[in-house]
Amino acid sequence: MLGPDCGKDPLANEQPLGRGFFQAFRGLFGCTKPADLALYRQMLPEKFEMPADPQVCFYVFHFAISGVGPYNEAAILMPITYAGQAGKYVLTMPLDNLAASSGGRAQGFPKYIAEEVSVSEDGTNWTGVVRNAGEIDLQASYTGACREGGDFPFPDFINLTPIAISASQNAAYIAPRTGSALVIPAEYLVEPKFYSLQGSVQMQINDALPWNGLFDESQAFPAQLVTFKGGIDLGSRALD
Repeated sequence: MLGPDCGKDPLANEQPLGRGFFQAFRGLFGCTKPADLALYRQMLPEKFEMPADPQVCFYVFHFAISGVGPYNEAAILMPITYAGQAGKYVLTMPLDNLAASSGGRAQGFPKYIAEEVSVSEDGTNWTGVVRNAGEIDLQASYTGACREGGDFPFPDFINLTPIAISASQNAAYIAPRTGSALVIPAEYLVEPKFYSLQGSVQMQINDALPWNGLFDESQAFPAQLVTFKGGIDLGSRALD
């Protein structure tokens, strides 16, 4: 169920394919204009270009069925362009699964094991939380409406590899990186089955984190509560 006031989730009885790294997930996703363009540019590696319409995005997902078992993950994403290719650069990606962290870092994802990553439900209101050392690093407070949204496009990522072996597995932030650009597109094994509700979200970012200021924390912005059943693998193609 996607909240008791919204009726039955139309994907509740859909069975996953039994193949594909990601087969079932749900959680929060949204994008908004950055509150500080200079900070947006500062957070990007020099080789990447800002898009014509900069956005800063986030997600907090519970991956119920994945190739490494169930886990929770959050991310802050920055749409960019490079070598004529559009994609989303991952600024930070906390999660709670060591296998997913190690495998993802080999692909250039700045993953780290957080004390807590969670997505919780209260009717049509949901909350995504990342916590470290007892402090909230990210909190997404979502207010939903019983209004179906559009399809959710699983991001095509553009990362830089490799992440240095010396970089801490517990570091929330790895400074703007250097290396070879790699596009990691979502490859759908079948037509994806998404169900999403429209709503709004208000972000809270720990003041001590270097990307504090990317989101206008005083204003809510449009977001989606997304569920997915199907099968997705991540591809890989060098851009330079």
